[in-house]
Amino acid sequence: MMQRDGRLARGELQILWETPPYPDNVWAVSDRLTEELRTRLRDAFLSLDASNQDEERILTGMGARAFVPVGWQEFEPLLEAAIALGLLTRD
Repeated sequence: MMQRDGRLARGELQILWETPPYPDNVWAVSDRLTEELRTRLRDAFLSLDASNQDEERILTGMGARAFVPVGWQEFEPLLEAAIALGLLTRD
């Protein structure tokens, strides 16, 4: 953003390290909801289509381009980064 608005010229910034890709915009629901309702909610998020103008506005409003299903294993790179930085320990 600082390069785009002119506060920082190209070449003045050096990237030292980038985090590995990890899921963000995570949504979770109570396990007290019925399986049917949880499935319907999941499917509603997964079916949002940025090529549909109304749905694109929903995605943009949430800072997303799309939603994909993930499990705990997709968070492993984030966990490893936090451990490497001393923020967490593996128990």
